[in-house]
Amino acid sequence: DQEVGLVIKTFSMKNCLMDRNYTSTRLKKILNEYKDGDRKCKIYLLHGDMTNEEMTGLYRHPGIKALISLTHGEGFGLPIFEAAYNELPIITTDWGGQVDFLYAPDKGKKKKAMFSKVKYDIGPVQQEVLWENVIIEGSQWCHPDGGSFKMRLREVRNNYKKYKSMAKKLYKYVNVEFAPEKQYELFANSVCGPDFLEMESWLTELENSEQVFE
Repeated sequence: DQEVGLVIKTFSMKNCLMDRNYTSTRLKKILNEYKDGDRKCKIYLLHGDMTNEEMTGLYRHPGIKALISLTHGEGFGLPIFEAAYNELPIITTDWGGQVDFLYAPDKGKKKKAMFSKVKYDIGPVQQEVLWENVIIEGSQWCHPDGGSFKMRLREVRNNYKKYKSMAKKLYKYVNVEFAPEKQYELFANSVCGPDFLEMESWLTELENSEQVFE
């Protein structure tokens, strides 16, 4: 589809000119595998670090319609969360840390997926990505299904209002349930427990009262 483009934000190892040239060469090699006429959409490469303001501008740019993440697995899924936090429709699998925030209550009822769900299989990690003491041989992770991914792309393209509506609901949900203050409280309670926080408050009050009597 000539009206659809793809923005790839990535780097191979480091944020430097050599890495940019290497990444660009790899991307061109992949694209050259397609015969002339098979690929009609434009593809753009964004390489290196961006400021928070630049990232927000990217997520909210009128030409950016969705975030695609065919990840093998996420600890939390920060780019996916940032997209949700900026009201952007999301296409990804429901395997990984992103599941914690991609499901939201619909009309006060049971939680449902607020994203376009790509099917996947769980299989062994590839030999070329083995990483000593990090990604070890025999480990398994998510392998997104190519056919399902293509179907989800068409679905979001043809039913964009539906997925934009989902993105708005998810935006409201994450802004409440994942607000920094609420997450800090949950983290503090999980580490210290509510009794510790009460004691800390009591010690603060005691310290203030001592200052009054000095």
